Parts: sequence; structure tokens; C-alpha cells
Amino acid sequence: KDKGNIQCSEFKNVSKITAHPSLQPRGHNEVHDIEDLVKVGKNVRGCPYYAAWTMAENAQLVFCPYSYIVNPVIRAGVEVDLKGAIIIFDEAHNMEDIAREAGSINLEEDTLFKLQNELEQMSVGQPMIYQPLCEVIEGLISWIGRKKDSLAKRDFQHYFSSWTGDKALRELEESNISRECFPILLECFTKAIRTSKEAEMEPDMPHLSGISVLTLEG
Repeated sequence: KDKGNIQCSEFKNVSKITAHPSLQPRGHNEVHDIEDLVKVGKNVRGCPYYAAWTMAENAQLVFCPYSYIVNPVIRAGVEVDLKGAIIIFDEAHNMEDIAREAGSINLEEDTLFKLQNELEQMSVGQPMIYQPLCEVIEGLISWIGRKKDSLAKRDFQHYFSSWTGDKALRELEESNISRECFPILLECFTKAIRTSKEAEMEPDMPHLSGISVLTLEG
């Protein structure tokens, strides 16, 4: 986003937070957290959110949740650049669960149908980018339809099926996701996401909706 076009008065007072004496070297909040920024922000009518991001750019040490590092979607969304950084994971025994969560997604059929509809519309103008993605979503919807009746019941209104290893790969191939076509799909996905980000600066440019972008990224 173009920060120069933000009209919020609290945003314009960000510098009053970042330059506040209590947050400077030898100030009583030299080592500070978001609560400290909120208190200062209230006093100077500045935005602690943007102040935090501004100060993080030059900070020597930044604490953040696991997801800001491990989840690629969140990492890209908050523009965390890990190049040249030293990363220390506290409580690292939780990493397996965190990584599993970052690599998982919950999808509903309605969301997939909406994504399919948008991809079909975008395929009219740019078939090389959106048609392969549309075919994958169509295959995934068909695959879900075929598997519905073969799910095992775990408890009330909870049905499931799970696969590992080669079996999981074969299931993916049934929905048009194979080793051979994956590089093509990844390239199409990258271009579609890039177009959506560029459309933030050019609203008239055809692009996928925010929810569809999140579904693809997930």
C-alpha cells in the first residue's frame, strides 16, 4: 500500500512514537513491547501498529509468533524478510505441530465453487495463467464429490479419511495435481498472485478477489 496516501491522523503521528524519549537508548522503555507502544501512542495520538513496523526495520532483535516465520502466507503478508537474519526458536519442541498447522488448510465446497467461478472468468482474458488453475480446482471439487460416500465416521457429524506417502500422492493425482504438472501450476499460481498484488495499485485491473487469493495461497 502507498503509505503516502494514508489520511489517518494517528498514522501521521507515527514519528511521535518512534522518537519518544522513553523508547530511545537509556529510556525506561528502551526494550519495549507492543503494550509500551500502545501507551505511548495514546499519549501522542499516534498509531502503535505502524510504529511497530517502522521500528522493526532497524531493530537488532524482534520477537514474533511462530506463524510469522513458519507460515509462508503470513510471512509474505507481513513482509518478513529472513535474508541474513539469525532466527532463534524458543520452545522449539512445539515446532512440529506449528509446521503441520502452517502446511494445512481447511476448505469448504462453497469456497472452492466461488474460486472456480472466478478462475473461469479470468481464464477468458488470460487462459495461459488461469485455465490450469481452474482445471485443478474442478478436479479437486470432483474428487471431493467422489470421496464423500467413502468417509469413515469418527464421532457425531465428523467423518474423515487420511492418507500418507504414496497413497496421498495418488489421491492428489486424481484431482489433477501431479509431479509433472506441479511446476506449471506453481508458475501460474505465482503469476496470478502477482497480478492480484499489482491490482492493489490499479483497481481497474482484472484480478481475483481477496478470499480467492487466500484460498490459493493456503
